[in-house]
Amino acid sequence: MPFLSTLHLSNNHLTVSLETMNCSSSSKLETLYLGNNRLSGRILEPLSKFTNLKKLYLSFQNTTDPINFFSLGFKSLELLDLSGNAISR
Repeated sequence: MPFLSTLHLSNNHLTVSLETMNCSSSSKLETLYLGNNRLSGRILEPLSKFTNLKKLYLSFQNTTDPINFFSLGFKSLELLDLSGNAISR
């Protein structure tokens, strides 16, 4: 789906590790809703391959993974929602 600009997968009880996702850097994806799922492990690192991503909603996940946000390369990101997580840093 190379022309998809918005993907809404919130409230689906997803338990997949995003580290196994195949995120294409050529994607046109600008908005990604993943809130209120059960994602675990490293969440932001695999998603940083979406270079056109402007809005990323990751509220209420199952992650405590500390985030070094600035080293991940989200050059276009304008909004990041991590509310409701137990992130340690």
